[in-house]
Amino acid sequence: MAVKEYNLLAFYQQYIKDTAKGKRTKPNGELIKPQSVNNYNYTFNLLQEFEQLYEYPLRIKEYSRLNSRERVSEANYWKKFNQKFMNYLYSYRKVYDNYAGTVVKQIKAFFRYVNNERLIDTGPYYKSLKAMKEEVPVTALSRENLIQLIYDKEFEQLLAPNLQISKDMFVFGCTVALRFSDLSALISANFELQDGQWYMKTLSKKTKTYVTVKLPAYAVDILLKYRTNTKKPLFRKISLLNFNKHLKLLGEQMGLIQPVIRARSRKGIIQDTKEKAPRFCDLMSSHLMRRTAITNMLTLGMPEVLIKHISGHIGNSKSFYRYVNYSQAYMNTELDKVYANMGA
Repeated sequence: MAVKEYNLLAFYQQYIKDTAKGKRTKPNGELIKPQSVNNYNYTFNLLQEFEQLYEYPLRIKEYSRLNSRERVSEANYWKKFNQKFMNYLYSYRKVYDNYAGTVVKQIKAFFRYVNNERLIDTGPYYKSLKAMKEEVPVTALSRENLIQLIYDKEFEQLLAPNLQISKDMFVFGCTVALRFSDLSALISANFELQDGQWYMKTLSKKTKTYVTVKLPAYAVDILLKYRTNTKKPLFRKISLLNFNKHLKLLGEQMGLIQPVIRARSRKGIIQDTKEKAPRFCDLMSSHLMRRTAITNMLTLGMPEVLIKHISGHIGNSKSFYRYVNYSQAYMNTELDKVYANMGA
């Protein structure tokens, strides 16, 4: 009796549809975001192109119905797939390790869906699919540059009105470590005056964590500048795309045009990309707010457990440390302390 064979791409399309319609959720029952669905579509397109380009039919066989000889053959099929698919990603698509790793991670998630929700035993082969991982340095605004944005009123007056608003949003985000989505959703009800001190109270959309943060004087100034007695957002509505464009312009006007060298790797080997290094301002985006806030809190001695509470990271979060980017000035100060103790 022939072993039943399934078309992998057809299953992957159903996987995407189930996710988009909310039939497939996160383990806690939360809906998967549209951006993740878009990523699944990108991976589907890669698999489809790979199948056509390499003439390598993508299919799934039920592991439980395979005999010993067929299981060895199936193991060879997936070993060969991994080799060919990695060659496709690295040699044809010219991707770097992080991108390849993300694609492999999504393919593994798809196989778990087939096993757990479609109840088709695909066998253990997908677990051997691997891709290298690279550590790409993240950028954060230095404490000195943040202070300039907060207190340099002459510089502020040189900015166009829309850039001034984005600058205030950015400074506020760099202070309270909010994501852009949470920052944009702030309304007057999120702020409370207690004993002469203003506090921000929010519920993170991503982690569902309630946080109360005491605001410094400059953040209070920004709050009172935009606060109204209505339920409208604190800051004017702006798309993430335009906000990021404003930050790049803001950085350029601040003179943050120094090149940022970023080594990229393929299969663990550092590549000589021969590409012009991007300027710091070109890398400025909404993510810079959390990185800057967390970096400053850490370098100024705030305990990690409190920072994670404010930023909404869980206790053992690996992603937390990707936001950490110690400024060169801070490193110089700490190194001076070490050298002084060494008699240098």
